[in-house]
Amino acid sequence: MYTNKAITRRLVMLAVVILPWTVCQAQQMDVMNLPAYKTVAGISGQLAVESGNIPDNLADVWLDRFAVYYPDIVPKLDTNSTSAASFALADTSSLLAVMGRSMSEDELKTFKKRHGYRPLGIKVGHGAVVIYANAANPIKHIDLAQLDALFSLNRQCGEAQPIHTWKQLGVKGNMASNTINITGMSVDSSVSQIFRSRALCGGDFGADIQALANPSAVQAVVSTDVNALGYADLDETMMGVEQLAVGRTAKGPYIKAVVKAIRQGRYPLAHDFYIYVNQPPDKPLPPAEREFIRMVLSATGQRVMQDIGELPLSATELQHQRAMLN
Repeated sequence: MYTNKAITRRLVMLAVVILPWTVCQAQQMDVMNLPAYKTVAGISGQLAVESGNIPDNLADVWLDRFAVYYPDIVPKLDTNSTSAASFALADTSSLLAVMGRSMSEDELKTFKKRHGYRPLGIKVGHGAVVIYANAANPIKHIDLAQLDALFSLNRQCGEAQPIHTWKQLGVKGNMASNTINITGMSVDSSVSQIFRSRALCGGDFGADIQALANPSAVQAVVSTDVNALGYADLDETMMGVEQLAVGRTAKGPYIKAVVKAIRQGRYPLAHDFYIYVNQPPDKPLPPAEREFIRMVLSATGQRVMQDIGELPLSATELQHQRAMLN
């Protein structure tokens, strides 16, 4: 079942949101065209899943859906940081780990040192960290080094000085000398982990960030404060809020988090969701784990991805990932 948090979030967004073609309608069309999940006989027993700190209890909702198809399944979900989920997979605590990013090279090496082979990574969806400004603010774009100078403690991406005012971001007029009020997601969220890696070059967050629980809360703050600038995971854009285009460098190109740019990896803060599988090359995946991934790679699983505001796989991507599983 959906968590109270997820239900509340959807109701709030429906009440105040503009539904742009860039994400929402594309998601709906994609899911409509995906194959339905077909059950198989003989699926029972415990299904253990490790989950990194991913949005809206994604793995929990998938397990709930799976248990509807297979009442004899006993789901066991351990939710930790993404790094902890990776360690648990290597430590054979579970055969499956759901993550909001790809495993790092160090994590892959640790797994291979333990097992002699790499885990199988199945891409199951797309996401993005989005930068929001108030709609009355003239700013239109920002680059990664500027984000680092705004949000980090130690500026590891190359900016010489911290950024505190809008003038430092090129904004002119009455706002130029105003202090930027920065906000974002909780530091231990998967979104913040991705933002820290991509935008802060692995550096530490500064102490003056207003950390909030979910994307709608971040957008609500930005919509009521012309001096606010925040980051959150992909979601519909509220009234009074504008999404900024992001550049990898000051030279650009500056790109918004639209469907095509996210799927192609051109948007600098795009990321993918994965299920990593501890599968020896010479052995088949156990039936329960196999069918769980098949369900995630179906209209049922991808609709869950859509419902939490993330981007499902396209039909072509889905076919490729199912082939990897087979």
